[in-house]
Formats: sequence, C-alpha cells, structure tokens
Amino acid sequence: MNFKLKLLYIGYLGFNNVGDEVCYESFIQSINRWSNSVEKVIAYDIKENKGIKDIQSKESIDAVILGGGSLFQGDIFLTLAEEAIELELPLYSYGTGIDYLTEETLSKYINGESFEPPSFFDNRKINAHRIKKVIESITYTGIRGPLTLHFIKSLTPIKSSIEIIGDSGFIYSPDSDHYIMNHYLFPIQGPLIAINWGTTFNKLFGYNEALVEDQLVESCYYLISKGYHIVIYPMWDQDIESCRNLYHRLNNKDRVTFIPEVCSSSQIFSFLGKCHFSINLKLHANILSAAAFTPFIQLAYRSKGFDFALSVNQVETTLYTHSSNLLESIKEKEENFTHYRENYIDTLKAEKQKYTEKHKRFIESYF
Repeated sequence: MNFKLKLLYIGYLGFNNVGDEVCYESFIQSINRWSNSVEKVIAYDIKENKGIKDIQSKESIDAVILGGGSLFQGDIFLTLAEEAIELELPLYSYGTGIDYLTEETLSKYINGESFEPPSFFDNRKINAHRIKKVIESITYTGIRGPLTLHFIKSLTPIKSSIEIIGDSGFIYSPDSDHYIMNHYLFPIQGPLIAINWGTTFNKLFGYNEALVEDQLVESCYYLISKGYHIVIYPMWDQDIESCRNLYHRLNNKDRVTFIPEVCSSSQIFSFLGKCHFSINLKLHANILSAAAFTPFIQLAYRSKGFDFALSVNQVETTLYTHSSNLLESIKEKEENFTHYRENYIDTLKAEKQKYTEKHKRFIESYF
C-alpha cells in the first residue's frame, strides 16, 4: 500500500479495567510488529459517545476495528458497527465474543449437542437480528472462541472470513515490568499463588458471589497450610474493595499480600509469570496468566470464561462459580500443577504460538 491508514479501535476503554485495556494494547503491539501501512490507531472515547461521522469531521478514518471483549452484545458497539457499515468503512472484528449463555446451553455444547436457539443468562435480551446483520456485512470476523462461533452459526451460514483467532490479550507479550515484585513482594521468599477477586454484581453462575468467596477463603487457608504465599490483586477499580475484604478475612498477614491498586497490564503479566499458578475470577486475569505461561484455575462466572478456555484447551482447569466443592477442585488442580507443570506450560506455549500466527496473518492480510 502506498498510503498510510488510520484505524478507529472500538472497545470499552477508559474505565481502568485491565481486561479491555490489554486487548487494545495487544492490538497496538500487533500493528507495530506486523504492519507497515498503519499511520495511526484512534482509540474510541466511549465517554464522549460520539458517532463515527462526528469523529470523521476532524479525523480521516480508513477502517474500524471492533476490539476484544463481548462487544457483539453491547448496544453502543452494535450501533457503531452499524454506522461503520452504513458509511461503507471496512469493519474488522479482532477477537470479539459473546457472553451470557446459560449453563444448560454450555453443557449442550461441551457434550456435542446442538443448541437451537441458544438461551441466555437471566432472560438477558440479546438482539440476534442486529448481530446477524453486522456479521453478514463485516469485512473480516476474527472471534474469541468456539462458543462465539457456534452462536454465529445459529444466526447465519459461516463465511470463510469468520474464524476463531482467540482473545487478543492472549498473544500479549510486553517487556518485563517488575513493579509488583519490587514494590509489594520484596523480600518474600517461597512459591507465590496469585488470587484475582472482584465483583460481577451477582451476574454469575449461581447468582451467589458470597458463597464463592466463602469457598475461596477456605481454599486460601489450605494453600497457606501447604507453604504458599497468597497475593490478592484486582483487575478493575470496582474490584479493589472486594479484594480488600477477601484479604481481611485471611488472618495470616505474613502469608498474604494485598495489592490495593489496579496495576498495568505489563506489571500484572510480569508478576503472574513469577507465580506457581493463579486462581482468577475476571476473564483477563486468566488470559494474562495463560499469556505468561502460568497455569491457572479459572472461576468462570459467565460463558465468556468457557469461550476462552475452550479456545486454549483449558476446560479442565475451568470451574463454574456455582460449584459447592471449590476446595476439592483446587486441591486436585494444585497437585496436578505441581506434578505436571511442564505439560501445562507446553500446552499454553503451543496455543499462544498458534494464535500469534493467526493474528499475524490477519494483520498482514489487511493492514
């Protein structure tokens, strides 16, 4: 290409949520690695809530990127996607997914049964007609995982331009950033276990965050008894208070550290790389752990967690939040991670390599 492109990246940015931010950072990283034709990436300012036409009045836009996250279900994101199509701007999906599938729908998929039509969380309204129209008009649809693909199949025949490229956060590879280790964990010795906690405002499998927390406290005491040092960390501003509460429930401050701030993607990535394994509520805490090749136990609070787990061959380490035997599951996983750690690492490395190649092919093909 002889001209330089300006891309508009749409995501849930600007709310100090590491999950959404790392998808954007990973896209920028990919553009820098593999594209010679992109001059600028404009991050959509969701707080301003402008239309694409308004942005175009001040800045030329050559293409629109629907970024990482479950954006197919957000009205604001569908509206922007529809506007891009109306303006005849090329629209690309970069690891976008769907969420809120019920446990029954998930079980059917995992057991190889069809779900027609899929059912959604707590009667959540999903505008399948709008999603279908966007999918049918999009230039390239790179999606998060097989559940998203299966949902799309229930709407429209699959085109060759629809493929699973995984969550963009999974291919994230930042420079080392030892802020957490130096600021919070020096000179702690011994194996570390990262615990990500937070709130879903009770929009989770089982609709009972308090029960999950009680079991997590019990599990932390078990892990402390095994000689581990627990590090509790948030991924979002609104999770800090939940993390603090969990910390105060563990009466062994010599063996527990609480990080009272939302650290950057690179800081969390580097810290997770130093841990024996991690236990995480929020999706991108698990994704960053996987990206850093640290085995993880995912407390999958909604279907997006299984969408990711299925995409990277990690369903066996993914637990429903309605489970009443988290402690037993965590005991079993801890033993497996200790005895077969290299197998888990090798799987994550192979999956990351596979998805990195897919992202590279996408960027080189279109940008």
